[in-house]
Amino acid sequence: MAKSLKILVCYHKPAYLIKDDIFIPIHLGRILATQASKDGKMSQEDYQWMLDNMIGDDTGDNISELNRLFNEMSAVYWAWKNYDKLGNPDYIGINHYRRFFNFPCLISDNKICFEHNELYEAISQADIICDKFFSYDKGLYQHYLDHKNWGFNQIFFDEVLKILSSDKNYAKFQHAFTNNQTGPLFNCFIMPREVFFDYCKWIFPVIFELYQRFKDFPYEEKEKRNIAWMSERLTCAYIYCCSEKYKIKQIPLAKIDTKIIFQNNIIRDVVNYKKNKLNYFRCRLLANLTFGKTRAHYKRKKKELKIKLKYVKQFLKD
Repeated sequence: MAKSLKILVCYHKPAYLIKDDIFIPIHLGRILATQASKDGKMSQEDYQWMLDNMIGDDTGDNISELNRLFNEMSAVYWAWKNYDKLGNPDYIGINHYRRFFNFPCLISDNKICFEHNELYEAISQADIICDKFFSYDKGLYQHYLDHKNWGFNQIFFDEVLKILSSDKNYAKFQHAFTNNQTGPLFNCFIMPREVFFDYCKWIFPVIFELYQRFKDFPYEEKEKRNIAWMSERLTCAYIYCCSEKYKIKQIPLAKIDTKIIFQNNIIRDVVNYKKNKLNYFRCRLLANLTFGKTRAHYKRKKKELKIKLKYVKQFLKD
């Protein structure tokens, strides 16, 4: 029986809609949505679109009011505390409205539709799906210090180290958090239910304690996301340490820009369209002439090529 899977797609403003039986769009900071933010004030029309098209992070046990400090972690918390509202899936994932795992997809009518076969194949091959590991030659700590112009403030990193050092259960994570030279950067992942719950029980006490210590901090506008940025590095440390126990599969994140130009390999597939079309017919023929594992191989290749041909046609049509 196929494992059940839900992936929350995090939005804080209207964008191309990613929504189907697996991808569940969630409005972050909904409780604050009518208040001005770094992006200005959301119009009533945009707010209504968000209400009509997605769930909010402001129901049940939630931290929606902390979203502008916690970013996508308000969605992670909501999923943890309201898991039954998602149908208690075997696997849970987090993607952003403009960053998602680079699986084949189609674009039409302002919507992005993913092919599900490769998603299920990925979770059958690994315990945890995450972004491709970045390289931090000088370690995570120095990487943070080297990018202060982004708004990174060293005192947040130092305070997390104090929190981690206060509990012996965090010892191995403290080393990875400080000195790791590789790991995923963004809070995007797919995890089995039990790993996700363990992750939440591990990370939220740390970031809640960090929040309490900086509750009255005189934030400059660009500094307000430091707790969220700390959560990304904590997630990095957690996933890296999980590799000792679980099988990790790295899948690069694709990014959607404002003109919905994405997936660099689409250009390659356009160039190879005729070749892929010939290979598709070849695999379709061989799938009917062979048996057993060989037949299964050609059927799988035929399916992969069919997907490529389909989204190339859509790309050319648009």
